[in-house]
Amino acid sequence: MSEALLRLVDRSELGNLLPDEAARLRAALAALPDEAEAERREFPRPFVLHRSVDHTGVSGAGDVAEGVVFTDGSAVVRWRGAHASTVVWASLDDALHVHGHGGATVAVFAPGEATIGGAQ
Repeated sequence: MSEALLRLVDRSELGNLLPDEAARLRAALAALPDEAEAERREFPRPFVLHRSVDHTGVSGAGDVAEGVVFTDGSAVVRWRGAHASTVVWASLDDALHVHGHGGATVAVFAPGEATIGGAQ
């Protein structure tokens, strides 16, 4: 919430809002998503690609790339290192099919989210 809106909320709790301030506060509150809508909202999911073993000797081991999975399932991967590049994929599974090195590379999402890839 903006500072101005927070000040209006504070003043409303004291009961000393002017009519135009009350109208602005009502309009701002009405524009906020309700809890059910907020829970349904989808967000892009950032991740890092973690490689346990570097089979090619190019990327090394550890966190070798970062990216995001968009709400439509497409993904962008930004490779780290001296020869960095950015690639757009139809899906993260497609990227891991090409760069997963037989399960040696996995997508690691924020804590509490699933890891994708790796040996099954």
